[in-house]
Amino acid sequence: MHKLAVNHGGDWPAFVQWTSGWMVRLKSNPLPYLAAYGVAAVMLLVGIGWLTAEKTGTQPYLHVLGGGFIFNYRVSDIFYGVAVVPVHSVEVGDVVEARFEDPAGGPDIPVRKQFGLTHEPIQLRTPPLQGVIAGRPYRVELRVLSRVDERVMWSSVLHYRSNIDGKLISPVPPVLGPGYHRNPAYPDKPLSTSPHE
Repeated sequence: MHKLAVNHGGDWPAFVQWTSGWMVRLKSNPLPYLAAYGVAAVMLLVGIGWLTAEKTGTQPYLHVLGGGFIFNYRVSDIFYGVAVVPVHSVEVGDVVEARFEDPAGGPDIPVRKQFGLTHEPIQLRTPPLQGVIAGRPYRVELRVLSRVDERVMWSSVLHYRSNIDGKLISPVPPVLGPGYHRNPAYPDKPLSTSPHE
């Protein structure tokens, strides 16, 4: 059976002698030692700061307050959008951009707004759309761009689904204007969207 060897004193006098000599040298000429300790302390603080610093490249710049499809059947309008608020440091003039997938199959629909002095919610929405299919996910890419060179500082991808099919909206709006006056062109019988009628 192996026994643990314990050193009860072997190098202890040597350690005491080395410590005493070091203290004598420190008292006689402390500047080199103090300088070395100062450099070590600065390096330690820099290391702690690096470890605890917020990594801006991975932190979200925006908080999404909500989004989705809006159907205004009175004016036969369909669009979708997203509302965001900045949660990371952005400069006045930096740009928030949303690139909405076009349900009709066209190119992405870019919508941009600039950040102002206050971090108020920003709403981004598409123009009226065609071809919305219920239950299908539509892609929205959010990007924060530098006001100087339009460099992409942050981006994220969302998906929104509509629970109503666009075919249920009449191509002819039932009403017109801000007062929602009846549209003379709207038929007395609503237009059917069913292939069996």
